[in-house]
Amino acid sequence: MNNEKVEDKLHPSHKTRFSDASSFDEICIHCGAHDILLGGWGQLALPCPKAPSKEVKKVEEPTASKV
Repeated sequence: MNNEKVEDKLHPSHKTRFSDASSFDEICIHCGAHDILLGGWGQLALPCPKAPSKEVKKVEEPTASKV
């Protein structure tokens, strides 16, 4: 299970541009995720599922120690 804490900031794997929509300000050019109305990063706080692999930082799962 991944217990990585999601912070309310733009995840570095997204490449965003300004949006012409009135309901949000930024949109990812790779996956289409956008920030949310009235503040907050929404899906942009999570890793981009369509980012080029060099931009995604993977979190390794801890392994159980053998006794």
